[in-house]
Amino acid sequence: MTTADIADRLCISRTTVNNHIQHILRKLNAHSRLEAIRRAERAGLI
Repeated sequence: MTTADIADRLCISRTTVNNHIQHILRKLNAHSRLEAIRRAERAGLI
């Protein structure tokens, strides 16, 4: 999903989506959304 898709679906701004994504990336020590997804899967978070 794109940032715009996520924002529309959650009824929040694109900036808010980007902020949340940046926090997730930092917490998972990931450099991309794909890397974050893979790390979250390995950790059993999703």
